[in-house]
Amino acid sequence: MKKILVMIVPLMLICQGCSLDTYFIIQMFKAKITVAEAMKVKDDIDMAINPARKSELLTGLKKKMIRIDNLKVKRVINSSNIDYEFCIVVEAEYEKGQVECYIYSKEVSTIAQLEAGVTSINCVGDFNKFFTSVEDSFLKIEMTNSNISILR
Repeated sequence: MKKILVMIVPLMLICQGCSLDTYFIIQMFKAKITVAEAMKVKDDIDMAINPARKSELLTGLKKKMIRIDNLKVKRVINSSNIDYEFCIVVEAEYEKGQVECYIYSKEVSTIAQLEAGVTSINCVGDFNKFFTSVEDSFLKIEMTNSNISILR
């Protein structure tokens, strides 16, 4: 155990000293779920009568990352989130219809390569929140700290 600790502490110091993104290391250990799985949790939140249970489910979801595979970029817009410059919008399918995913990333050079309706992406990002509008008939998911990979 001491040998492992002796190896990990210098590694952490090197990562911080070299200005490496330590958040990337944290992302490797976070649970990842699909949009469909997130929507099942949303249904559980909506059906829960106890507000403490709703809060518990939402808090559990915020500890997870959402994975999106092979979806076309619907559009790239200016961000309404003050921590990011741009936002990528994609539409994901789930059993009850479609949900728009608003993806926020600091990877401006990657976002600049995206073409609406043409480029397909894979993405993993932190779940941030749900948006519902028009009497709960239209749903949006917001993802932050996202890593984007272009498929074409």
